[in-house]
Amino acid sequence: MFARMKEADAADGVQATKPNTSWPNCFADPLVRLEYGWTSAPGGDSTLELMAKMPEDPASNTSTLVRDEPAGKQKYKNGILWWRKQTWQVVGGSCNQKEIVLYAGHWMGYVSGKMVAVSVSNLYGVKTIGQGWLDDYIAKMVAAVSGG
Repeated sequence: MFARMKEADAADGVQATKPNTSWPNCFADPLVRLEYGWTSAPGGDSTLELMAKMPEDPASNTSTLVRDEPAGKQKYKNGILWWRKQTWQVVGGSCNQKEIVLYAGHWMGYVSGKMVAVSVSNLYGVKTIGQGWLDDYIAKMVAAVSGG
């Protein structure tokens, strides 16, 4: 389906993964995922405004050992940026940590009739590294879809 959307010039995107830096080897590295792309969306500016007004999803346990919680939402670079924090409880094994913290950051904007999205997930440690990646790819994606 995505290939057909790309052929019709209705969407395009890229997904990539890499190992986490300083991964503590308590369990298999989930790999950092970077994704960016766009979808044709006439009127998407209205969708973006609604997203900005919606509250963040509340904290929840996604499983017995994983807590997912909001880590910030704001209007950012003519779009919306939100972060989530996942805290994984480590049980058993030879790990010297009781928990592992992973971050996921997402940005969505509306550019030239297209919804543009950039996200990073499964990021171990601090989110500042991921914020740098988001900022870099937001600029690249905005330039690409606006023809600049």
